[in-house]
Amino acid sequence: MFIKKLEGAINMDKHHIVAGLDLGTSKVSVVIAEVSPEKKINIIGVGESSSEGMRHGVVINLEKTINSIKTAVHDAQVMAGIEIGPICVAVTGEHIKGMASKGVISIGSRNEGITNADVERVRESAKGIAIPTEREIIHTLTQDFIVDNQPNIVDPVGLMGMRLEAIIYIITGSSLALGNIKKAVERAGLVVDMMVIQSLASSYAVLDSEEMHQGVCLLDIGGGVTNIAIWYGGSLRDIGLVKLGGEAITRDIAMGLATSRTYAEKIKIEKSAAHPSYLDLEEIIEIPGTAGRGPRKINTEKLYDVVEARVEEMLDFSYRRIKRSEYAHNLASGLVVTGGCANLKGILEVGEELFELPMRVGIPTNDLSGMVEAVSSPSFSTCVGLIKYTVMDKEENNVKRIYTSQDTFMDRLKKWISDFF
Repeated sequence: MFIKKLEGAINMDKHHIVAGLDLGTSKVSVVIAEVSPEKKINIIGVGESSSEGMRHGVVINLEKTINSIKTAVHDAQVMAGIEIGPICVAVTGEHIKGMASKGVISIGSRNEGITNADVERVRESAKGIAIPTEREIIHTLTQDFIVDNQPNIVDPVGLMGMRLEAIIYIITGSSLALGNIKKAVERAGLVVDMMVIQSLASSYAVLDSEEMHQGVCLLDIGGGVTNIAIWYGGSLRDIGLVKLGGEAITRDIAMGLATSRTYAEKIKIEKSAAHPSYLDLEEIIEIPGTAGRGPRKINTEKLYDVVEARVEEMLDFSYRRIKRSEYAHNLASGLVVTGGCANLKGILEVGEELFELPMRVGIPTNDLSGMVEAVSSPSFSTCVGLIKYTVMDKEENNVKRIYTSQDTFMDRLKKWISDFF
């Protein structure tokens, strides 16, 4: 990526700069990192702003979205002392869909065995399905290789065989929804380097390889939606979404206690919990009134009743979606909950009672240096995951590159070179 140094900027001659943008329902986040030649990630800039133009992963107000992006990017750039170039953007929403597709090729009787060219051919064969014109491919992720009916082959290169099969997980999104996000980012003065689905990005931030192999489900509970990603055998197997998140809890508190949304958010963070073990249910809380009304006093139990009901509903919908997956019984490592709502006290206890599986909170601080404290919250999992995803081998991940209509041939050539050197 190409950067412009600001006054006092650090020397980046031998380092690569990457940036991630998370467009949430409640906030917009940007993280900038310096990546060494050894792919060590050093966090150098973080920015946040309130999100008023996004809902459930879709742009509902272009100008407000642009302003939110500009504010978050500005703060991150000032902290980092640089201006960022192309940026990796997380996408989510009901329009994101995943499906498995199988490809088959004949190898013949070559002595050298299966080659990289064969792997690429079988992948292309698996991708040869009809995609509706109103949709576009975001990811093509390899799940399994099969050589002469022998399944679960991790890397078939060099193996002898007559027949090679590949199962590819193809993730698509609405061209219109993705186009609106791309337009907002470009109007904010940035270039979209790539788009990555939110649950995949967050997975790389908070899951370890052992969990991915043994079987694990990620619940990324943001402001507007809960993203679900199921991993098994080291591959992403299924994705899903529930249109409930932390904003629903805030809204319920505001309505149930007859107070403002601003105070409801404050009391959700400071006083509420999803499990009674974290609360003194007899404690008295003073609730400010609205529209000139005086304050009222309630006991914590009433607040708990509101929060518990919504959290149980949110997790129950997630549970039902997971149960529909053919990999629902392959979750030996249990569940990992992340996203802003993972900070809610008691959510693990409620989740473990419902799912009857071990559950932990995912915090994106592993393998990072620099301003780690600034991102040591589940709410930054997606941004940190975007950084980690960006520095990985793009051939392995088969990332869909996004180019603007203004890109010249030289711009594209420089981006292509940066992928390989």
